[in-house]
Amino acid sequence: MKKFLFFLYNILITPLFIWTVFYAFQIGNIPVSFPEPLPLLTLLLLSVMGEIWIVKMPRWGIIPVADTFYYVMMIRYGIVYTLAVSSIASLLRAFLSGMKKTGTTGNIKSAGGENIPFHFLNTPFIFLIGSLVYQKFSLPLLTAGDSGNIIYDTQILYLVAILCGGGKHILHSLYLYIIKESPLSCIYKTELTQMGLYLITIVPLSLLMAVILSLNSSALLLLLPVLLLVWFSVKRYSDLLHETRSTMEVLAETIEARDPYMIDHSERVARYSRDIAIQLNLPPETVEQLESAARMHDLGKVSIQDRILGKLEPLDEHEFDIVKKHPLLGEKMAKHLSSHAEASLMIKHHHERFDGKGYPDGIGGDEIPMGARIIAVAETFDVLTTDKSYGEAVSFKQALDEIRQGSGSQFDPQVVEAFCEVMKNRIQKFDG
Repeated sequence: MKKFLFFLYNILITPLFIWTVFYAFQIGNIPVSFPEPLPLLTLLLLSVMGEIWIVKMPRWGIIPVADTFYYVMMIRYGIVYTLAVSSIASLLRAFLSGMKKTGTTGNIKSAGGENIPFHFLNTPFIFLIGSLVYQKFSLPLLTAGDSGNIIYDTQILYLVAILCGGGKHILHSLYLYIIKESPLSCIYKTELTQMGLYLITIVPLSLLMAVILSLNSSALLLLLPVLLLVWFSVKRYSDLLHETRSTMEVLAETIEARDPYMIDHSERVARYSRDIAIQLNLPPETVEQLESAARMHDLGKVSIQDRILGKLEPLDEHEFDIVKKHPLLGEKMAKHLSSHAEASLMIKHHHERFDGKGYPDGIGGDEIPMGARIIAVAETFDVLTTDKSYGEAVSFKQALDEIRQGSGSQFDPQVVEAFCEVMKNRIQKFDG
């Protein structure tokens, strides 16, 4: 199915892109002289850097830094140079992405089945259309010091930015739909929430750089150190957050490795949790938080002694009280990550029951975070279907029947229904 969707995408997008290029050259203002090379090469370099060294912020996702420079090209140099710069930058990104994923030199097609159109054509195609619209309706920027032109062109650029940003998000949603089988409705809804950040950061910076270039073509070099400083500072902060989260997840895996029966438990719980969240059409940023919380849900067990964790006999009351503290400690550790406030609450409440008889707070129903309700179902299923020191695993069907019995009491009925839908085909496959 994925191959067919890729093929369908290719035969629709590729010819449309080629036709748009020919159309642009027919109606566009073809440059008769080469502009000053220094600012042009600077913008090309920045565009390539923006495509390759991406910045991914928690909650907001990837910040399309390279778009800033495409808009500058659109304003100052027109259709042809915008197409050239966006194509070169996107091609290099596709090439390096293919090398990274396949480990081979010169192979643009990656191991995951991603191909050239998804990596290469999308951005040039969208900004080619944006350039056509901008050229059609804009006025010469800063002509004779007319501030009215600036205001008018700013309005046009914002409309073009909505067109380009929205177009990129739609194509990206199609990509996620094909690769990750994520529902289009949930992805597109989330991407729209990011448009505000896009419009208040990317567009004003583009205008500022275009104005500076219009005053002095070499003045961009004065702005370049500041841009690079801010850019790499934000990227370093973003990378640090992801590295810290990864470290916490590895720590959680190390803790569960103390029990040989629980190896890869958190990874499986995270996978089940993600599938449930997608089935429920939760936003991608919530799915990401949930996956991370699921991987760290037993982080608090670092404080529990091995003799208790590995005990074959039933725990006594004192030992069970010790075990019941692990969600609180896990929350305490996770909430120190500024980007994981929501995930820490999922960790804290993943042992609550829908009827309010769980721990640590004894809350129930909608008071329990949705992520915690999902983890509760996913963890129970994995525990039931995994061999343990005190018993053998049950079949997928038996585990699902037991979870259905707990619907409305131990588990959220909505989550149980979504999980049953997710597991429908898998039960047939594994339990035959």
